[in-house]
Amino acid sequence: MCQISYLSISPPLSPTLFSRLPLVSAAVDVKTVVKSEDKTSSAAPLILDKPGQKFQTPTPGDADRVFYESLYKQKTESAMAQNYVIEYGVLPKEVRNG
Repeated sequence: MCQISYLSISPPLSPTLFSRLPLVSAAVDVKTVVKSEDKTSSAAPLILDKPGQKFQTPTPGDADRVFYESLYKQKTESAMAQNYVIEYGVLPKEVRNG
């Protein structure tokens, strides 16, 4: 009978392999983040006009908005859905006014 061994030992990785990889500087990433923050700070202030709203209202196609709106329609007593629709200003006008 012939036995086949499936155990194979790979050779160790060569240190020269890693020496050829380019080094990435973390300082470049920090500078780009700071610059992008400066651009957003000069934007118009966020207007939250609905009572209880804490965040900007997402677009109608946003996945979270679609999920929580449908959850609110199906189970209005859901605490998760209530928090989302109030904090993001998605609560329907008829419910908000009435």
